[in-house]
Amino acid sequence: MEENEEEWDEYIDESIEAYGEANYAEAIKYVNMAQEAGCKENFLYGHRGECNIKLANFQAAIDDLTIYLDNEKDNIGLY
Repeated sequence: MEENEEEWDEYIDESIEAYGEANYAEAIKYVNMAQEAGCKENFLYGHRGECNIKLANFQAAIDDLTIYLDNEKDNIGLY
């Protein structure tokens, strides 16, 4: 188990819950907290990118989704 994994797992859960409640700004806040706690999971970029699309923060969405896709080059299902 990585250092702080339990802490960032909580943040991820909170982010997913906030997204499900259409509280996209709150979901982004928790993604940021997970990353600040040391989480390097690539899906966070995709998740935050989706939230930014919902909030019409299109440049932020492009930035996050570009990172996500760059890290998923071997995932043929995305293309």
